[in-house]
Amino acid sequence: MSLERGGIFAHLAAQAAFVAIVADRVYPRRLPQEAALPAVVYRRIGPTVRELSQSGSDGLADARFQFDVWATDPDEADAIASELVAAFHGYRGQMGDTVVGASRVANDIDDDEPATGLYRRIVDVLIQHQEAA
Repeated sequence: MSLERGGIFAHLAAQAAFVAIVADRVYPRRLPQEAALPAVVYRRIGPTVRELSQSGSDGLADARFQFDVWATDPDEADAIASELVAAFHGYRGQMGDTVVGASRVANDIDDDEPATGLYRRIVDVLIQHQEAA
Protein backbone atom coordinates (compact mmCIF):
# COMPACT_ATOMS: atom_id res chain seq x y z
CA MET A 1 0.00 0.00 0.00
CA SER A 2 1.51 3.33 -1.01
CA LEU A 3 1.10 6.56 0.89
CA GLU A 4 -1.27 7.88 -1.75
CA ARG A 5 -3.20 4.68 -2.40
CA GLY A 6 -3.94 3.68 1.16
CA GLY A 7 -1.53 5.07 3.73
CA ILE A 8 -3.32 8.40 4.08
CA PHE A 9 -6.72 6.72 4.33
CA ALA A 10 -5.39 4.28 6.96
CA HIS A 11 -3.91 7.17 8.96
CA LEU A 12 -7.18 9.11 8.93
CA ALA A 13 -9.22 6.00 9.73
CA ALA A 14 -7.20 5.70 12.96
CA GLN A 15 -8.19 9.22 14.10
CA ALA A 16 -11.33 8.72 16.22
CA ALA A 17 -12.41 12.38 16.30
CA PHE A 18 -12.01 12.66 12.52
CA VAL A 19 -13.95 9.43 11.89
CA ALA A 20 -16.73 10.59 14.23
CA ILE A 21 -17.44 13.47 11.83
CA VAL A 22 -16.46 12.16 8.39
CA ALA A 23 -16.76 8.35 8.80
CA ASP A 24 -15.22 6.76 5.70
CA ARG A 25 -16.09 9.55 3.25
CA VAL A 26 -12.45 10.16 2.29
CA TYR A 27 -11.75 10.01 -1.44
CA PRO A 28 -8.60 10.20 -3.56
CA ARG A 29 -8.57 12.81 -6.34
CA ARG A 30 -12.26 13.70 -6.72
CA LEU A 31 -15.55 13.78 -4.90
CA PRO A 32 -18.00 11.18 -6.25
CA GLN A 33 -21.04 12.78 -7.83
CA GLU A 34 -23.58 11.55 -5.28
CA ALA A 35 -21.29 11.52 -2.23
CA ALA A 36 -22.83 12.29 1.14
CA LEU A 37 -21.39 15.27 2.98
CA PRO A 38 -19.30 16.09 4.87
CA ALA A 39 -16.49 14.50 2.92
CA VAL A 40 -12.78 14.94 2.29
CA VAL A 41 -10.96 14.65 -1.04
CA TYR A 42 -7.17 14.45 -1.17
CA ARG A 43 -4.65 14.57 -3.97
CA ARG A 44 -0.94 14.98 -4.46
CA ILE A 45 -0.20 18.49 -5.71
CA GLY A 46 3.05 19.92 -6.94
CA PRO A 47 6.20 18.00 -7.67
CA THR A 48 7.52 15.30 -5.37
CA VAL A 49 11.07 16.20 -4.38
CA ARG A 50 13.61 13.39 -4.09
CA GLU A 51 17.07 14.01 -2.68
CA LEU A 52 20.42 12.44 -3.45
CA SER A 53 23.40 11.74 -1.25
CA GLN A 54 26.98 11.02 -2.28
CA SER A 55 26.08 7.34 -2.65
CA GLY A 56 22.85 7.86 -4.61
CA SER A 57 19.21 8.16 -3.65
CA ASP A 58 18.55 8.46 0.06
CA GLY A 59 15.08 6.95 -0.44
CA LEU A 60 13.24 9.95 0.97
CA ALA A 61 10.56 11.91 -0.84
CA ASP A 62 8.85 15.17 0.07
CA ALA A 63 5.28 15.21 -1.22
CA ARG A 64 2.57 17.84 -0.92
CA PHE A 65 -1.04 16.78 -0.52
CA GLN A 66 -4.13 18.95 -0.68
CA PHE A 67 -7.16 17.98 1.40
CA ASP A 68 -10.44 19.56 0.34
CA VAL A 69 -13.06 19.47 3.07
CA TRP A 70 -16.63 19.70 1.72
CA ALA A 71 -19.58 20.41 4.01
CA THR A 72 -23.00 22.06 4.02
CA ASP A 73 -22.23 23.89 7.27
CA PRO A 74 -19.20 26.16 7.82
CA ASP A 75 -18.73 25.04 11.44
CA GLU A 76 -18.58 21.42 10.31
CA ALA A 77 -15.99 22.27 7.63
CA ASP A 78 -13.94 24.10 10.27
CA ALA A 79 -14.15 21.16 12.69
CA ILE A 80 -12.97 18.70 10.04
CA ALA A 81 -10.10 20.99 9.02
CA SER A 82 -9.05 21.18 12.67
CA GLU A 83 -9.01 17.38 12.87
CA LEU A 84 -6.86 17.20 9.72
CA VAL A 85 -4.38 19.63 11.27
CA ALA A 86 -4.31 17.56 14.47
CA ALA A 87 -3.78 14.34 12.46
CA PHE A 88 -0.93 15.61 10.30
CA HIS A 89 0.90 18.58 11.85
CA GLY A 90 4.05 17.27 13.51
CA TYR A 91 3.19 13.63 12.83
CA ARG A 92 5.91 11.05 12.31
CA GLY A 93 5.47 7.31 12.23
CA GLN A 94 3.56 4.87 10.05
CA MET A 95 0.87 5.76 7.53
CA GLY A 96 -0.21 2.33 6.40
CA ASP A 97 2.97 0.65 5.16
CA THR A 98 4.79 3.96 4.63
CA VAL A 99 7.30 5.35 7.11
CA VAL A 100 6.78 9.09 7.58
CA GLY A 101 9.74 11.06 8.89
CA ALA A 102 7.88 14.32 9.28
CA SER A 103 4.68 16.02 8.22
CA ARG A 104 3.43 19.54 8.63
CA VAL A 105 0.49 21.64 7.61
CA ALA A 106 1.62 24.28 5.13
CA ASN A 107 -1.73 26.04 4.50
CA ASP A 108 -5.25 26.10 5.90
CA ILE A 109 -7.60 28.18 3.74
CA ASP A 110 -11.34 28.98 3.57
CA ASP A 111 -12.74 28.69 0.06
CA ASP A 112 -16.54 28.67 0.07
CA GLU A 113 -18.49 27.80 -3.07
CA PRO A 114 -21.39 30.31 -3.31
CA ALA A 115 -22.72 28.79 -6.55
CA THR A 116 -23.31 25.40 -4.89
CA GLY A 117 -23.96 26.60 -1.34
CA LEU A 118 -21.19 24.33 -0.06
CA TYR A 119 -18.39 25.23 2.30
CA ARG A 120 -14.85 24.17 1.51
CA ARG A 121 -11.68 24.28 3.58
CA ILE A 122 -8.35 23.50 1.96
CA VAL A 123 -5.59 22.00 4.08
CA ASP A 124 -2.19 21.49 2.43
CA VAL A 125 0.15 19.00 4.07
CA LEU A 126 3.83 18.35 3.36
CA ILE A 127 4.81 14.75 4.05
CA GLN A 128 8.41 13.52 4.06
CA HIS A 129 8.34 9.76 3.68
CA GLN A 130 10.42 6.74 2.83
CA GLU A 131 9.77 5.47 -0.67
CA ALA A 132 9.63 1.78 -1.41
CA ALA A 133 12.84 0.49 -2.99
